[in-house]
Amino acid sequence: MTKRVIAVGDDCPLEEAARIMVDHKIGCLPILKDDELIGIITETDIFKTFVEIMGGREEGLRLTLDVTEKKGMLAAIAKEIFKQNGNIISVATFSGHNASDRIITVKVVEAPKQPLLKNLETAGVKVLNAIDVVGGGYAPLVIDAKK
Repeated sequence: MTKRVIAVGDDCPLEEAARIMVDHKIGCLPILKDDELIGIITETDIFKTFVEIMGGREEGLRLTLDVTEKKGMLAAIAKEIFKQNGNIISVATFSGHNASDRIITVKVVEAPKQPLLKNLETAGVKVLNAIDVVGGGYAPLVIDAKK
């Protein structure tokens, strides 16, 4: 049994708790307040939050964009979506292939796909992927084990 337990306080942001779990290769993290256990964060909790952040239960147009890291790029993307009468329901940014790039995922509703893609490209945004998410989202593949 492990005697060394890694825990966090109740003021620890979720992304920091997730980073600690990744860095220490652990699947759950006790939450302490005044040296008393008040909860536990699990990998499932992190996945649930990720799904919510990414709009995983929402229908819409999911865009993956590769942009140059500079001030105003996110505003420029939002402006193009607004011009097409679209509404952003989720947005997340990730490190790009190098320090000068960012990968942005955006889920948009009520914007026509092709005109939006054209306007984004014209604005200097590289569209890596554009997926229409409908009817409950992506259907998983179910593989029955051979008997």
